[in-house]
Amino acid sequence: MKRKSFTAIETLLTIGVIAVTTGVSIPMYRNFQIRTDLDLATEQTIQALRSAQVRSQAGEEDAQWGVWTSDGILFQGETYSLRNPDADEEYPIPSTISVSGLSQVTFSRVDGVPQYVGDIILEAINGDQRTITVSADGVLSSTGIESPVFSDDDDDDDSGADDDDDDDDSGSDDDDDSGSDDDDSGSDDDDTVADDDSGDDDTVADDDDDSGSGDDDDDDDSEPTEPCEDRFNVSSNGTIETTGTVDATFKALGSEITYGAGGPEIQVTVEASTDGGSTWIPLFGGVDIDGGEEQVIENLPSGSHIVLRFKGRHRWFWQKTYKSNDQTGHVEVLRDGNSPPDYQPYANQASLESFLQEVIDDNGKIDIGEYDVVLLGELGTLRTASSDFQDAVVLIEFRQKAGSCAGTDDPRFKIDFERLENFGTGNVSRSVYVGPQQIRYTEGQWIPLKVNGVTIVDGGLVETVPGLAVERRNGAVRILLHGSHPSGGSKEIVDARITFDGALVQGADNDVGNNKSESPFNGIINDGPGGDEVTLGTVDALYQAKVTILDDAIFINWLEGSSDSG
Repeated sequence: MKRKSFTAIETLLTIGVIAVTTGVSIPMYRNFQIRTDLDLATEQTIQALRSAQVRSQAGEEDAQWGVWTSDGILFQGETYSLRNPDADEEYPIPSTISVSGLSQVTFSRVDGVPQYVGDIILEAINGDQRTITVSADGVLSSTGIESPVFSDDDDDDDSGADDDDDDDDSGSDDDDDSGSDDDDSGSDDDDTVADDDSGDDDTVADDDDDSGSGDDDDDDDSEPTEPCEDRFNVSSNGTIETTGTVDATFKALGSEITYGAGGPEIQVTVEASTDGGSTWIPLFGGVDIDGGEEQVIENLPSGSHIVLRFKGRHRWFWQKTYKSNDQTGHVEVLRDGNSPPDYQPYANQASLESFLQEVIDDNGKIDIGEYDVVLLGELGTLRTASSDFQDAVVLIEFRQKAGSCAGTDDPRFKIDFERLENFGTGNVSRSVYVGPQQIRYTEGQWIPLKVNGVTIVDGGLVETVPGLAVERRNGAVRILLHGSHPSGGSKEIVDARITFDGALVQGADNDVGNNKSESPFNGIINDGPGGDEVTLGTVDALYQAKVTILDDAIFINWLEGSSDSG
């Protein structure tokens, strides 16, 4: 009888050990499988990128090659949308992995230089990440696995809400932030800064409550540069979209965050993107900010999508990254006239108010330019004692380029690209660079010929731009496609339509010397050396140019007058 009791106990113990072992092993195996998927996705993506680079350098199929990163597709063509689908090769991304950052990478022929540079971020469902960096010289590199930090409540309280931020982010942070973070700020400023900005024409675009104030009209404008006084709109997800050619000045007003109360300082860096997050530019030399740092990015054309990315790092075990448009509530936007949120500083840190001191007036309101914004970054957990939104405080000032604003009362023109192809070292893009200052315009953006009735004369242009170079003269527009490529098959082909508003086309003249186009008025159009052509209409002109070792330029003559173009 006694032996039977011992046998039953042994059986129960064995079952218990098996249950505990199983309970521990299954999650461990699951985590191992997720990390294996992440490593596999990283290696697959790097392999695809290297294959695309090698094929481009070798000129395989006389084409460029690239990778569509989100789906792991190696494609043939200048872009994914213009690819040859029959040449697609799959490098599958496991379903447990999501991809962000660079959506596509295309390499140039011969030298294998990437068209876009930046990071490709692969993230597993448990928050683990690996980052692939594509550098300007075509070198590919990747990080090891970077894991989110999970800690218990005691650690959360001691870490300045930095560590326990993972708890919110892992399951419910987005929901909490979208519903209640604005209230926690002590004002409605974070809720797209609606109350204080309601009188501005270019206020935050997602202001549903302000639909009667004219904001929606700004968002629906088909001409992004009108009215002239506009500089930018803030879209519903926090992206700043420029509405004219501007210079953007980034100023770090301050930063303070520690790993726990009184703990070591966490290093905070800031990056900017002008294309909505596809590529990133390190600001302030890419080093830890303290306040006082400043950097200017010049000639941002209309339609640029500006996003900031705040990164916090403490050694290898604590890393946080938030973007100004990720809608997590970790970045707030302040405009001129807003009341700054009343966040209390964590522990003995400096207050948010102290960082904003130089941009606050005597009434305690934000006092910055009409076309400026302040971004407040919080890298820790929201709605806690440590949520003080002074981990990174950055001012962005927008200044319109002189002579870049095209109003509707003066004559103007725009350039649309009907064809654009690069071969070899060709690098023409869908951009227009005007005058010796290289004022950059996007495709379809109106360029003024007169301002307040005064004709603009640029006095030259810069030939070596990655687009069309333009010079405005009295009664003429000079348009140049830069060649000067080394021999060996390099070529650029552009069909550009120049459309005038408030002016009529009076004719065209060829340029001279090494800049003259080849037989542009003989009616012969092809991709060979003599295939240049200019076709004139009443209010537009189609310029078709091909360059190899020399530039091609043309003069389109205009006269102010009525026009039927919208």
